[in-house]
Parts: sequence; structure tokens; C-alpha cells
Amino acid sequence: MAPLGDNITVSGRPRRRAVEACTFCRRRKIKCNNEQPTCANCKTYGKDCVYEPLSAPPNNPPPTSTSTRRQTERRTTPRDSRQWSHPPSGPERQDDSGGETRQDTPSHVPGNVEAPASLPGRGQQTQREETRVDQTPSHRAGVSRIVVSANGVSSYHGRTSALFEESLQERTSVADLRPRMPDEWIEKGLVAEAAKQRQLEDFKYRAGTLDFDGVDPELGMHLLSLHWNRQHHSFLLTYRPAFMRDMACGGPYFSKILLNAIYFGASKFSPRREVRRDPNDVRTAGWAFRERVRKLLGDALDSSDITTIQALLVMTNSLFALGDERSAAWLYAGLAFRMIIDLGMHVDAPGLGITRKFSDEDLEIRRRVFWGAFVVDKIQSLYQGRPASLKESDTLVPIKFLDTFEEFENWAPFAYSAQNHSYPGSPAYSVSTFTHLCRLSVVMSDILSCIYTERAFDKSPQELSTMLETLSSKLAAWKVDLPAHLIFDPKSNTRVPPPHVLSLHAMYHVLTILLHRPFVADGHLYNTSRSLSINSFITCASAADSIVGVLRVYDKVFSSFVRGQDINSLATETGQAETQLQMMPQAMSTQQPGGDSGSGIVNHSWIQGLPEADAGAASFDDLLFGFNGSALDSFF
Repeated sequence: MAPLGDNITVSGRPRRRAVEACTFCRRRKIKCNNEQPTCANCKTYGKDCVYEPLSAPPNNPPPTSTSTRRQTERRTTPRDSRQWSHPPSGPERQDDSGGETRQDTPSHVPGNVEAPASLPGRGQQTQREETRVDQTPSHRAGVSRIVVSANGVSSYHGRTSALFEESLQERTSVADLRPRMPDEWIEKGLVAEAAKQRQLEDFKYRAGTLDFDGVDPELGMHLLSLHWNRQHHSFLLTYRPAFMRDMACGGPYFSKILLNAIYFGASKFSPRREVRRDPNDVRTAGWAFRERVRKLLGDALDSSDITTIQALLVMTNSLFALGDERSAAWLYAGLAFRMIIDLGMHVDAPGLGITRKFSDEDLEIRRRVFWGAFVVDKIQSLYQGRPASLKESDTLVPIKFLDTFEEFENWAPFAYSAQNHSYPGSPAYSVSTFTHLCRLSVVMSDILSCIYTERAFDKSPQELSTMLETLSSKLAAWKVDLPAHLIFDPKSNTRVPPPHVLSLHAMYHVLTILLHRPFVADGHLYNTSRSLSINSFITCASAADSIVGVLRVYDKVFSSFVRGQDINSLATETGQAETQLQMMPQAMSTQQPGGDSGSGIVNHSWIQGLPEADAGAASFDDLLFGFNGSALDSFF
């Protein structure tokens, strides 16, 4: 039988030539589904889909330029036909370690309640994203590798490690290459899942499928409700949809150690005496849950796990708020930071290929936990007067949180009686508040590493002056970038936001004092001009006055909802109470030329008049003036 020609199949039919991929898919060397007018990959990346004409065989004349142009026009999708609806991200900045572009804001930080998805500027952001897609290779020759095992456990190693495999990333990046969904699609999926899981919570509770670890279900749900209402909004460490879902099925984002850590943290806000070891002492609240955490922690230290990290950080915040558990809080936090590095949660770069290993929910949780830990680290370092553990130069995680379900969810205080209805409620603004807290923690890290280091004394007066100006500019830029719904002025605002928003502003004013206090006459860096010293003093005075204003608003609006230590929950929930409050009298007590001793800064009689909600609780005045003031001597 005569051999078949190259263009004839075995059945005798002419061989059909495979349809050529579009220009974008061919350049990226990825499979094109040839859908017209726009293929799936071009839809995903927001690219113009252009099918260049097939090269003509030698015995056929090439198509005319007119036909080629018409064919291209038919297969090209106009750019203006696709407009993504989610608002722009913030400015990009260069990462110190890898030289890669890094996003510092979430893809969805709403500017107001009425129009969360109609902010301008999306076109410019789309162009920036497309530029990054074109310039980002399928893999990069980075300094680290993250290996994900078959059971989903990740492990991070750098180039100095014997476990670093040079060719690993090339193999995995090709095997797992697939288009990434736009952030808008991911956000919609996460929000939909969060809404679904919120609806299922009561259903699962009534069905008795939730695991309360032996605690009475009614008490357990009471403590969980307190947690979601209070501590959760401070750092977003616990991801509610995954936790409550896996609580019913024993999934990976639920563990008994995390559950008991939540119980312990919420107990101090509960009026129920059954959660206390001594019914008359609120400071013994949650003692049984703390003992349970200690017991479970022994087995949990053999390997790193996200729920263990979350539990350690929740315990850190709760112990930190007690005041006399500083060492325990510091050690728990250190364990959490080590586990974060072990799992590679401090790196979230597409060039490493790890975004192809985890689901959208996995990435959302990893980002939230990492940045929550980053903030906790800086607050711990600030109060304890110790070096920070997580350096920004060693991390590569965008401040981008796509599940915005809780952003506009109505927030109201967890009332202890039916008569407490004075606060009308407010959108929670959880995601945007946490986003800007993360940004502020980056500035906090710069302040701590520049002003409060052992080698800060080696700098010349000119260097110190330049450093102060640079850091002041960063703080000012942070405040300017606040969206309208997070701006708060205690002297003029009639709308009072939730406590975690007030805490954000209190932290900003604390950092202002921390930055300028060393440059006043008795500061540890005072060796510069007198004008600089006077300006720093005035800045400190204004910041301290602002802190008093924030606390007065909090006391006026929320004091009727609090009990015991909860009178100070504005600060204790974020672990910054003592630092904020004790700085006010100390920063203003010296070098105040012609100062008014009756001003709000110096006169604290209004604080001393605050009622105690529980006889066994530390009073607000004790927390302000009597709580180990010597621990703050290093700042002044």
C-alpha cells in the first residue's frame, strides 16, 4: 500500500491542522481553548485576545493585507467592553529583599457604605495589573522555596538550606500552571461562602453537630458570640467561615486548642460567674480553659499548624491584657512566629508558585494570620520594649484581604441587658480597619527599628533629624490615606465608629508620641536643635490630648455595655492599653512652658470618676496610673 501523504489521515480524510493559539497564550506557552472572540486565558488576565493569521503554506499565496486586517479585527475584543467593578488598590512599593513589586492594600477597601463597589480609578489599576502579568515569569530565581506535601502541609527553606532544591520550582510551576482568577471573582466567591456558612451556624447548633469540647453548648456559643463581637475585629486572626464550618466536621481550620483559646479570651468579657475560678474575682475568668490550652499545647508543639498559630496568638493577646502575664504572652507569640516561618506563611509571591498550591480560602487565611501576627509582634515589642521578631524585609505578603463579608455587617456591642440600646450600631468596617492597622504596623516597625535600637545613639544629629522627618512623613501619609469612613475626630464627629476603629486612631497617636518623645529635652536622643525639641514637644502634647479625646468618646458611648476589665476594652483588646494611657501624663509632665495644669492632658479627674462595674476588677484608674509604670521608663 502506498504510503499516506503528510496531509492524509488513515481514513483517507484530509488532515486538519490544529487551530493556532492566540498571541497571548502562544507567548506565555499555555494552552489556548481558541474561544472567540476572547479565549479563557485572555478573559482571566484581562488581555486583548488577538489571533494572528496562520502562516500560509509555500504553495498558497499569503492572504491580502485587507483580509488579514479584517480577520484580526473580528477576533479582537475591545478593551472597553470589560470593566472590572472592584475599586483600585493602593500604591505599590518596592520590597527590600527581593526587588519585586508588592501590593500594600487590599483589592477592596470601600470608601463609604452607600457605594462600596463604585470607586473610580479601576482602569489605571487594570493597566498596572496587566503590566505585572506580562513582566512576571512563570517562576523566579528567588532565595527560597515552599514545598507543599500531599496533605497540604507547607514547608519553607532558603538557599542556605540543604533541603533547598534548585530545580523544584521549575517542575512544579509548569505542572501546576493555570490561569489565576481576577480578584473580583475571588472576592465574590469568598463572600458568598461566608454568607452561606453564617446561615448554617444556627442550623448546625440546633442539630448538635458543633464540637464544643465538652463545654455546655449554650455557654460555648455564648463565649463564641463574645469573641466574634469583640476580639475578632481587632486582628482578624480567626477566620469565622472556615472555623465554624470545620467545627461541625473536624476540618483542618478547627482544633480544640484554638477553641479553648477563644473560650479563654472571651471569658473576661462574660458576666457569667461559672467561667471564673473564683466567682468574685473577674481576673480568674477562663482559668479552666487556660489549663486546657496548656494540656493540648504539649502535643501541638511537635509540628506547625495554622490553628495552633491562631491559638497561640489569641492566648498572647488575652494574657497580654491581664498585665501580669508578660512573659507568657511573649513566649506564646514567639512560638507562633516560628511556626509561621516554618510553614512559609511570611512569603506569598506568585513567582514562588505557592499560589497554585492553595485554594482562595487557604490564601485568605494565611494572609490574615500572618498580618495579624505581624501586628501583634509590633505591639508586643512596643510595650515590652524589646526587638521585633518579624522583619518586613524578610517577608513578602501583600496587605490584601478579599473576603469583605464583615466589612458592612452591622456591628453593635454585646449587651448584657435588654435596656442597653443607646448605641444604634454601625457597619463593622473590619476589613478596612485591619488593612490600615497592618499599614500602620509597618510604620511602627520602622519607628521601633530606627528610634528604639541599641545603635540609635551612633547617629549624628543631622541623621537623626532626617530620620525623624522621614518617619513623620510616613505617619502623615498613613493618615491622609485613610478612607472617609475611618476618619474620626473626637471633637467634631457625631458618628461614633466601633471600638476597633477608635483603637486604630489611639494607636496612631501613640506612635506619634513614640516618634517625637525621644527628641524633647529629656529624651534619649536629645542632641539636636532647640526648635526641633520644641516642635516635638508640641506634637506629643497634641497627640496625648487626642488620646484623651478618643477615650472620653469611648467612655461616653460604650461604658454602659462593659463589665469589669471590659471598661478598658478599647485598649486591652489590642494589647496597647498601658502604653497608650501612661504616656499621656509622662509625656506632658515635663518641659511644659506655661502649660495649663487643668487641661485635659494633665487633669485626669474624669478618669478617676469612672465607675467600677465589678468589685473584683482592676479599676480604670489602676490601669492608667498604677499598672507597672516602671516598665515604660525606657521610652522616656
